[in-house]
Amino acid sequence: MSEPGLPFADVAVPAAYCLPVPPAVVRPIAGLVFHDSETATPARCHPDGSWHWQILRDGTLERHVDEAAIAFGVRAADRWRPDWVQRSPYLVSDVNWCTLHVEFQSCQADRDAGLPYTDAQYATAQALVPDLYARHGVVPIVGHGELQTDRTDPVAFDWERAGCGPFVAGEGRYWQGDGDDMSQVAALQAELDQAHGITATLQQQLDAVRAMLAQADSTIGALTHDVVPPLEAELESLKAGSDPTKLAALQTHIADLEDTIKAAQQVLAAAGPAPAG
Repeated sequence: MSEPGLPFADVAVPAAYCLPVPPAVVRPIAGLVFHDSETATPARCHPDGSWHWQILRDGTLERHVDEAAIAFGVRAADRWRPDWVQRSPYLVSDVNWCTLHVEFQSCQADRDAGLPYTDAQYATAQALVPDLYARHGVVPIVGHGELQTDRTDPVAFDWERAGCGPFVAGEGRYWQGDGDDMSQVAALQAELDQAHGITATLQQQLDAVRAMLAQADSTIGALTHDVVPPLEAELESLKAGSDPTKLAALQTHIADLEDTIKAAQQVLAAAGPAPAG
């Protein structure tokens, strides 16, 4: 998966705390899950929990698990299973298979002080989510506690300050940001859609060329092997019988067929070898 377009610090995570997938496997990103760490200091991944991104109190963005790999963020969607959750082909929860996890450093002491999350954290979230949208498409955002019965995080999170819109039944909430940000995301999505459309059109054109080449090759084969030899035999017979009228007509017909074969051969020569695949 592509690299994010904003600054971040890499944090080493033991291999056992996530699940890489084979390079040939493209993991679907169908949603984002927000968590809070419940720690006074930056959290670190552990055997029972890991995440892709963490936003610290000062707004610093840390990458813990590569986006291509599966992080162990949600044990199970046993409180609510969004419509977009996909069945996992691996021994991990379905939610973890198709989501990216974002951890916010926060704890009870921060809530007691009246500042569950800082302005800097919300600002970083406002920068991270559109970057994720640009690279993975527009997907819903949910909280860990909305999915799992024994979790409530992110506790006291202000979804509106993070740029999220109202909750959509069966899906979650979508990041809205301000008008300029959403325009940029929409423009990037339009570019992706246009590129996919161009690719599909080129594929259709390629298929049409292949069909034309196959038809030309079939025509040459039919004329060369099925039509011309009997006519040549009839020509020799007419020469022996000395019927000038039939002989001239047959010679003209053979000349026309030879022109057709040459035209088909020119089509094949101009196109070159048929593309592989």
